[in-house]
Amino acid sequence: MSNTEELQYAKKERRIILAPIITEKSAKLVANKCYTFQVDSLSNKDQISQEFTRIFKGKVLRINTVAERYKLRKTKRGSRRKHPTKKAYIFTDIELDIFPKVE
Repeated sequence: MSNTEELQYAKKERRIILAPIITEKSAKLVANKCYTFQVDSLSNKDQISQEFTRIFKGKVLRINTVAERYKLRKTKRGSRRKHPTKKAYIFTDIELDIFPKVE
């Protein structure tokens, strides 16, 4: 395998959508059919959209992404960095059952 083939293979095997983010704010957004997910920090909106339609079989209307920088955590031995994360707010035309409904 050449380097370009290896990079393409690595891109295909990388998970884009990592986990749903279930907080009070994200539960309120479910009423607007907006779902919040933790995504890979190197992914872009097109990749997130393709992965969402592949997993949930729904049409993506709009995606907003928020890149959070690392956070410092204090420990006994000083401070450590928590890895940077990226969130995606996905507006869609379908309803997902994995999020709680708040009224």
